Amino acid sequence: MVYMLYCFCKYDAIRFLNKITLPPKMQSYDGNTTSKYISKTYELPELNIGDLVLRNRQIDVFSETPFPKGKIIVGFMGSAGNETDKSGKQFVPTEEHKELGENMGKMVADRNCILSNGAAWGLPYFPIRGAKNNEGYTLGISPYQDKKSHEKRNPIKHLDLVLYAGVVFKEQPHFQFILRDAINTLYPDVVISMGGRYGTLDEDSQVIEQGGIFIPLRGSGGATDLLIDSIENKRIVKDTGAKIIIPPDQSLKSLEEAIDEGISEARGRWKAEGRTQNRFSHV
Repeated sequence: MVYMLYCFCKYDAIRFLNKITLPPKMQSYDGNTTSKYISKTYELPELNIGDLVLRNRQIDVFSETPFPKGKIIVGFMGSAGNETDKSGKQFVPTEEHKELGENMGKMVADRNCILSNGAAWGLPYFPIRGAKNNEGYTLGISPYQDKKSHEKRNPIKHLDLVLYAGVVFKEQPHFQFILRDAINTLYPDVVISMGGRYGTLDEDSQVIEQGGIFIPLRGSGGATDLLIDSIENKRIVKDTGAKIIIPPDQSLKSLEEAIDEGISEARGRWKAEGRTQNRFSHV
């Protein structure tokens, strides 16, 4: 997938050396001066991901809290709810999905981490809602080019910041989702997967291929259980350096233990790499 991205942009790729920062404003509260972001839509002339450059990307800042660059990012992957397949079938989350998702979001917020997702309805929405309702910071990577096209089918509510990563490729209309999936896997330090279809399978496979930290939820169905079966029964055998943490069940205790192990592994990797900031901090 990474090679495809490089090929797609090879005629327009330059190394982006200047870091882009969003302009803060200063406001006074009870005599104390606090730095705050101005909540609005910005345009990034160039957004670099290594040597890959995306031009004229929009980014929406909804929170007046500066982006927490020093926090670990936990990503969530799962089926989008507004995506209808060719036969007209649409995924609808159950009440159990919603409750489990919100609990996971709360766990991430309680551990002072950022929660990210693909900025869609469906399974990814509920962990974001759970995190935001528990004072967590939330990040969305949208497959659309701008806020207007995103809001026709997808949520803004409960997201502190949305990056619009969509690139129109006329020969393949679904490419903007494929590109979003790739970018969606690059920023998180830890990725949790629940259920899912081909898009989730694409994202999860990229996390493993990149040697990431991956937590698939056993018994959640779809792409996630398919991967668990492949891993445990050695249907796919390849050591990529990935740390795969499979909770024994979906109890809150098992989820908490898996998330704690994933975050601990991420902190160890930060230390080994000499990093003090997450991968989204260059935006």
